[in-house]
Amino acid sequence: MKKKRVSLNQLETLDQYIKASHQESVVEEVALRPLKDHVELENERVIQELATLVKPTRLNLKHEVKLKLFNGEEMIGVPVSLDEKSLLFDSLRKQVTVPLSDIESCRILGIK
Repeated sequence: MKKKRVSLNQLETLDQYIKASHQESVVEEVALRPLKDHVELENERVIQELATLVKPTRLNLKHEVKLKLFNGEEMIGVPVSLDEKSLLFDSLRKQVTVPLSDIESCRILGIK
């Protein structure tokens, strides 16, 4: 294969072409969506974790968890079911409905 020779004149025109194309490029402004605050992001993570624990498994394991609510209350029990707005929670032989927006954190204590 033959090597193509490039003259200095061609390099100058190529450099001019590149500079001109950079000057012509238009920067589009994209509207940014507002970021969620850290409390809302943490709440979503906790909800996803609870959804994983509620899903039925082949071994039918029940995970005992400790919920901490925003009002400072702590609950220990087994998550039973989860819908869009609330968690059905079996706490000391009593089933309690907890709104998802009230849950601050969740910690797995063990398998029951």
